[in-house]
Amino acid sequence: MIRIHLGSQGLGRVSVCTLPDFDAELTAAGRAHARAGQPQDPLVQLYSRSTSPDLADGVSCLYLSHLFARRSPTPFTKALAEGDERADRVLAHAIDHLRTTVIEPHHSRIRSAGATRAVALSHVYVGNGASAMLQQLGPGIRLRRGVLELPTGFDADLELGQGSLQIQARSRQWLSANRSLWPSPPEIS
Repeated sequence: MIRIHLGSQGLGRVSVCTLPDFDAELTAAGRAHARAGQPQDPLVQLYSRSTSPDLADGVSCLYLSHLFARRSPTPFTKALAEGDERADRVLAHAIDHLRTTVIEPHHSRIRSAGATRAVALSHVYVGNGASAMLQQLGPGIRLRRGVLELPTGFDADLELGQGSLQIQARSRQWLSANRSLWPSPPEIS
Protein backbone atom coordinates (compact mmCIF):
# COMPACT_ATOMS: atom_id res chain seq x y z
CA MET A 1 0.00 0.00 0.00
CA ILE A 2 1.32 3.43 -0.92
CA ARG A 3 0.04 6.12 1.39
CA ILE A 4 0.25 9.71 0.14
CA HIS A 5 -0.21 12.15 3.02
CA LEU A 6 -1.97 15.10 1.42
CA GLY A 7 -1.97 17.30 4.51
CA SER A 8 -4.41 20.07 5.33
CA GLN A 9 -3.97 21.88 2.00
CA GLY A 10 -3.55 18.68 -0.04
CA LEU A 11 -7.00 18.22 -1.54
CA GLY A 12 -6.91 21.78 -2.84
CA ARG A 13 -3.82 20.88 -4.85
CA VAL A 14 -5.28 17.83 -6.61
CA SER A 15 -5.79 18.29 -10.36
CA VAL A 16 -6.52 16.14 -13.40
CA CYS A 17 -4.19 16.33 -16.42
CA THR A 18 -6.04 16.55 -19.71
CA LEU A 19 -3.18 15.34 -21.91
CA PRO A 20 -2.24 11.69 -21.80
CA ASP A 21 1.25 10.59 -20.85
CA PHE A 22 2.22 8.62 -23.95
CA ASP A 23 5.08 6.94 -22.10
CA ALA A 24 2.56 5.61 -19.56
CA GLU A 25 0.30 4.57 -22.44
CA LEU A 26 3.21 2.60 -23.93
CA THR A 27 3.73 0.80 -20.63
CA ALA A 28 -0.02 0.09 -20.34
CA ALA A 29 -0.04 -1.24 -23.91
CA GLY A 30 2.92 -3.45 -23.00
CA ARG A 31 1.05 -4.88 -20.01
CA ALA A 32 -2.06 -5.51 -22.13
CA HIS A 33 0.09 -7.14 -24.81
CA ALA A 34 1.85 -9.27 -22.18
CA ARG A 35 -1.48 -10.58 -20.88
CA ALA A 36 -2.49 -11.70 -24.37
CA GLY A 37 0.94 -12.75 -25.65
CA GLN A 38 2.87 -15.97 -25.82
CA PRO A 39 5.47 -16.87 -23.15
CA GLN A 40 8.34 -16.68 -25.66
CA ASP A 41 7.44 -13.07 -26.58
CA PRO A 42 10.17 -10.75 -25.21
CA LEU A 43 7.65 -8.27 -23.78
CA VAL A 44 5.69 -11.01 -21.99
CA GLN A 45 8.87 -12.07 -20.20
CA LEU A 46 9.27 -8.60 -18.64
CA TYR A 47 6.07 -8.68 -16.60
CA SER A 48 4.86 -10.40 -13.47
CA ARG A 49 1.52 -10.03 -11.72
CA SER A 50 2.88 -7.21 -9.58
CA THR A 51 5.60 -5.60 -11.72
CA SER A 52 5.58 -3.58 -14.93
CA PRO A 53 8.64 -2.05 -16.56
CA ASP A 54 8.67 1.56 -17.71
CA LEU A 55 9.03 0.73 -21.40
CA ALA A 56 9.76 4.33 -22.39
CA ASP A 57 12.87 4.40 -20.19
CA GLY A 58 14.01 0.89 -21.02
CA VAL A 59 14.49 -1.92 -18.56
CA SER A 60 17.00 -1.26 -15.79
CA CYS A 61 18.99 -3.78 -13.77
CA LEU A 62 17.07 -2.59 -10.69
CA TYR A 63 13.77 -3.44 -12.38
CA LEU A 64 15.08 -6.84 -13.43
CA SER A 65 16.15 -7.58 -9.84
CA HIS A 66 12.58 -6.81 -8.70
CA LEU A 67 11.25 -9.04 -11.47
CA PHE A 68 13.62 -11.89 -10.52
CA ALA A 69 12.41 -11.67 -6.92
CA ARG A 70 8.94 -12.53 -8.22
CA ARG A 71 9.69 -15.01 -10.98
CA SER A 72 12.60 -17.01 -12.31
CA PRO A 73 14.71 -15.37 -15.00
CA THR A 74 14.14 -16.54 -18.56
CA PRO A 75 17.13 -16.82 -20.89
CA PHE A 76 16.07 -13.49 -22.42
CA THR A 77 15.68 -11.58 -19.14
CA LYS A 78 18.91 -13.10 -17.84
CA ALA A 79 20.71 -11.89 -20.98
CA LEU A 80 19.26 -8.41 -20.43
CA ALA A 81 20.48 -8.41 -16.84
CA GLU A 82 23.95 -9.45 -18.04
CA GLY A 83 24.05 -6.57 -20.54
CA ASP A 84 23.90 -8.73 -23.65
CA GLU A 85 23.77 -6.42 -26.68
CA ARG A 86 21.64 -8.78 -28.76
CA ALA A 87 19.04 -8.96 -25.97
CA ASP A 88 19.09 -5.16 -25.77
CA ARG A 89 18.46 -4.94 -29.53
CA VAL A 90 15.62 -7.48 -29.31
CA LEU A 91 14.01 -5.48 -26.51
CA ALA A 92 14.45 -2.17 -28.36
CA HIS A 93 12.88 -3.71 -31.47
CA ALA A 94 9.92 -5.14 -29.50
CA ILE A 95 9.27 -1.80 -27.77
CA ASP A 96 9.59 0.11 -31.03
CA HIS A 97 7.20 -2.34 -32.70
CA LEU A 98 4.66 -1.82 -29.91
CA ARG A 99 5.04 1.97 -30.09
CA THR A 100 4.68 2.12 -33.89
CA THR A 101 1.74 -0.29 -34.11
CA VAL A 102 -0.35 0.57 -31.03
CA ILE A 103 0.54 4.08 -29.85
CA GLU A 104 1.67 6.25 -32.77
CA PRO A 105 -1.02 5.35 -35.33
CA HIS A 106 -3.72 6.03 -32.74
CA HIS A 107 -2.19 9.10 -31.13
CA SER A 108 -5.27 11.27 -31.64
CA ARG A 109 -7.67 8.56 -30.41
CA ILE A 110 -5.59 8.04 -27.26
CA ARG A 111 -5.46 11.81 -26.72
CA SER A 112 -9.24 12.01 -27.15
CA ALA A 113 -9.88 9.07 -24.81
CA GLY A 114 -7.57 10.58 -22.19
CA ALA A 115 -9.28 13.97 -22.47
CA THR A 116 -12.70 12.31 -22.16
CA ARG A 117 -11.56 10.47 -19.02
CA ALA A 118 -10.14 13.71 -17.60
CA VAL A 119 -13.43 15.52 -18.19
CA ALA A 120 -15.37 12.70 -16.53
CA LEU A 121 -13.05 12.78 -13.51
CA SER A 122 -13.28 16.58 -13.37
CA HIS A 123 -17.09 16.36 -13.31
CA VAL A 124 -16.93 13.94 -10.39
CA TYR A 125 -14.45 16.28 -8.68
CA VAL A 126 -16.70 19.32 -9.14
CA GLY A 127 -19.95 17.51 -8.32
CA ASN A 128 -18.85 15.30 -5.45
CA GLY A 129 -15.42 16.50 -4.35
CA ALA A 130 -11.87 15.27 -4.56
CA SER A 131 -12.52 12.27 -2.34
CA ALA A 132 -15.17 10.88 -4.70
CA MET A 133 -12.95 11.56 -7.73
CA LEU A 134 -9.96 9.80 -6.17
CA GLN A 135 -12.10 6.77 -5.37
CA GLN A 136 -13.12 6.60 -9.06
CA LEU A 137 -9.51 6.00 -10.14
CA GLY A 138 -9.44 2.31 -9.42
CA PRO A 139 -10.34 -0.55 -7.11
CA GLY A 140 -9.04 -0.27 -3.59
CA ILE A 141 -8.07 3.42 -3.86
CA ARG A 142 -9.30 5.24 -0.77
CA LEU A 143 -9.01 8.64 0.81
CA ARG A 144 -9.06 8.57 4.61
CA ARG A 145 -8.30 11.47 6.91
CA GLY A 146 -6.12 13.28 4.34
CA VAL A 147 -4.24 10.15 3.27
CA LEU A 148 -4.64 8.73 -0.23
CA GLU A 149 -4.17 4.94 -0.15
CA LEU A 150 -3.19 3.09 -3.31
CA PRO A 151 -3.00 -0.70 -3.27
CA THR A 152 0.44 -1.96 -4.36
CA GLY A 153 2.72 -4.90 -3.74
CA PHE A 154 4.86 -2.88 -1.32
CA ASP A 155 4.51 -0.34 1.49
CA ALA A 156 5.52 3.31 1.21
CA ASP A 157 4.57 6.57 2.88
CA LEU A 158 4.92 9.77 0.87
CA GLU A 159 4.38 13.38 1.90
CA LEU A 160 2.81 15.70 -0.66
CA GLY A 161 4.45 18.66 1.05
CA GLN A 162 4.08 21.91 -0.92
CA GLY A 163 3.70 20.14 -4.27
CA SER A 164 0.56 19.22 -6.10
CA LEU A 165 -0.92 15.85 -6.95
CA GLN A 166 -1.69 15.55 -10.64
CA ILE A 167 -3.94 12.71 -11.71
CA GLN A 168 -3.00 11.36 -15.11
CA ALA A 169 -6.11 10.43 -17.06
CA ARG A 170 -5.16 7.17 -18.78
CA SER A 171 -6.94 5.80 -21.80
CA ARG A 172 -6.64 2.22 -20.57
CA GLN A 173 -10.24 1.63 -21.55
CA TRP A 174 -9.37 2.60 -25.13
CA LEU A 175 -6.59 0.02 -25.25
CA SER A 176 -8.82 -2.69 -23.81
CA ALA A 177 -11.62 -1.91 -26.25
CA ASN A 178 -9.24 -2.06 -29.21
CA ARG A 179 -7.47 -5.40 -28.66
CA SER A 180 -7.38 -6.01 -32.40
CA LEU A 181 -4.87 -3.17 -32.72
CA TRP A 182 -2.30 -4.90 -30.54
CA PRO A 183 0.58 -6.24 -32.57
CA SER A 184 1.51 -9.84 -32.85
CA PRO A 185 5.02 -10.40 -31.53
CA PRO A 186 7.67 -9.17 -33.95
CA GLU A 187 9.61 -11.75 -35.89
CA ILE A 188 13.12 -11.53 -34.49
CA SER A 189 15.91 -13.62 -35.86
